[in-house]
Amino acid sequence: MITGGGPGLMDAFNRGAQAGGSPSVGLGIRLPTETSPNPHIDIHLRFERFFTRKAVFVRYAQAFVVMPGGWGTLDELFEILCLVNTGKAEPVPVILVGTTFWEDLLQWLEHGPLARGTIGHADMRFIQSARSEADVLRILAERLPLTHG
Repeated sequence: MITGGGPGLMDAFNRGAQAGGSPSVGLGIRLPTETSPNPHIDIHLRFERFFTRKAVFVRYAQAFVVMPGGWGTLDELFEILCLVNTGKAEPVPVILVGTTFWEDLLQWLEHGPLARGTIGHADMRFIQSARSEADVLRILAERLPLTHG
């Protein structure tokens, strides 16, 4: 499990990874408001630049589970979609958790760029919405190959 390594949801995901026996990785970034890495990280890397950090996120991801967030979350989401669209990253599931939070953005994409032809239907096929943890697990089970440890 790779997160930004911060508090809140990232801490919860890193804690869950450790509890489940998976490596827990935090990719921090040096910012004026940055907090210390959460205590549930096995490997912590701190970056100076966003583009380098995003490259590491994308390089090792089998899927992206995107929680409600702000500018950084939106930046990372659109970077992922752009890299997949241009063939610079492998096509992987992008799961937007919290349908109410994301519905306005998805409607804008459909009625704005998609309706005007500036993005195609194929560009949207990687994006899925999930209401719950069960939805996320179902989507991952359908889209990712089963691996045995």
